[in-house]
Amino acid sequence: MPRLAFLLASVFAFASCHWFDQDNPQSCERRENLGQGPCPDAPTNGGSCKSNVDCMRDSSFPVCDLADNQGICVVCTADDHHACVGTTPRCEDHECVACVDDNDCKDTTGTAGVCLPTGGCADPQSIIHALSSGGSTASTCGGIGVGNACTLDAALTLPKSPTRNIIKLDDAGPYISTMNNFVVNTDAAIELTIDARGAALQKNNDGAILTIMSSKSTNKAVTILGGAIQDATGSGGDGIQCAANATLNLYGTIITNNEESAIIATNCTLTVSGADIHGNSTKLGTSVYPGIQIMGGSITISRTSIATNRGGGLVLTSNAKFQIVGNVFFSNGDIIGNVGGLSINTTGSGNRLEFNTITQNTCDMTLAAGVQCSLSGFTAQNNIIWNNNSAPGLVGIQIFGNCIHAYSDLGPANIPTVNDTQNTHNNLNTSPSFMNDLLDLHLQAGSMVRGKANPTTDLTGIASKDMDGKPRVSPADLGAYVAPPQ
Repeated sequence: MPRLAFLLASVFAFASCHWFDQDNPQSCERRENLGQGPCPDAPTNGGSCKSNVDCMRDSSFPVCDLADNQGICVVCTADDHHACVGTTPRCEDHECVACVDDNDCKDTTGTAGVCLPTGGCADPQSIIHALSSGGSTASTCGGIGVGNACTLDAALTLPKSPTRNIIKLDDAGPYISTMNNFVVNTDAAIELTIDARGAALQKNNDGAILTIMSSKSTNKAVTILGGAIQDATGSGGDGIQCAANATLNLYGTIITNNEESAIIATNCTLTVSGADIHGNSTKLGTSVYPGIQIMGGSITISRTSIATNRGGGLVLTSNAKFQIVGNVFFSNGDIIGNVGGLSINTTGSGNRLEFNTITQNTCDMTLAAGVQCSLSGFTAQNNIIWNNNSAPGLVGIQIFGNCIHAYSDLGPANIPTVNDTQNTHNNLNTSPSFMNDLLDLHLQAGSMVRGKANPTTDLTGIASKDMDGKPRVSPADLGAYVAPPQ
């Protein structure tokens, strides 16, 4: 009989705990009871619910997710993420995270806002809207909201303060300047952001599509988000020209089919991330132009594809500084050209050439089609420089110059690092095992370059993720992509 009494008491206590009654002090709906006594299996969140009202007891879990069979109080859902603010406006797996695109920044009317590189959404009051046609050229355009859109030419003259410093292109375009080309003068005392996602900028006469200029030694940066800059023609037919003292940041921008270079920068401070720079130097004739040409100043480029640019991938001269980390250089150059993947003819310290995949590039067969580098005392590392100038029956020169190459895969010819016949710099000479040498440069799971990076390499900042956004962990894989699990 005592045993039966104990069993009945236990059943009663367990049942009382599961009464969905906020007045019941033992209810599992009460936050203080979760994980306590007879409630060990209660959800590790804000408890059960039937609506958001039931989640008011704990401000850490303000949203009722009825999609879950139990009805659980959570931080947020995809449909209700009002608690996600600041630099984490998007809800993913019941957690607030950084925005991915402009749709994560819709206002109360459903109009897409601007997702910034910081991961947060721009203040709608800071946005100047622009249209490729139908936008106003009047000085009165640029009011708050999509109904006050300007032409892009007009919009570029409007930013006056940090509270009005974002231009959003509201349609696909193409946007073509009525004043020869689009010009941004960074002398203004504000940062300027152009949200070009989903839009194209073009031109129909000589000169660059977009010119970034400054007459001062100190200036504010211009940032371009997404967009396509394409089809420049004629003399000076570059996608972007960045002049002395200017600062330009490109995130996810496509630059293609320009008759001369995609980007030409002279003493400019340039940052490129997640971009696609391909198919430039289309002008007929013997003159060829590199995809990116840097003369002085500096470039920081990461997670970017530089491909099929007839004048070569990237050329640095005139003491330009560089951080070239985690990029793909594929099929650049021409048999009559002097540059295949990269040409580095500069001086100085503090530079990086790491975690790049450099393959199938072409130039004059007497020259190195992978990397030409004259920078004495500089060490490039963790790169794949493989199968450049791969004409049938020939093995092209992969590297040339004064640079040291360490912890890299060089070949297919057995080419030791310059002045290093014993290969004390831990280089490999083995097929990197791409998924497909011409179509897919991801590594196969069994690649021999897995885990062969310098174990002391800094894997923070621009080296922290591969081309696909996958994190690098030590010992890291060579090249631009992290190999899949074995």
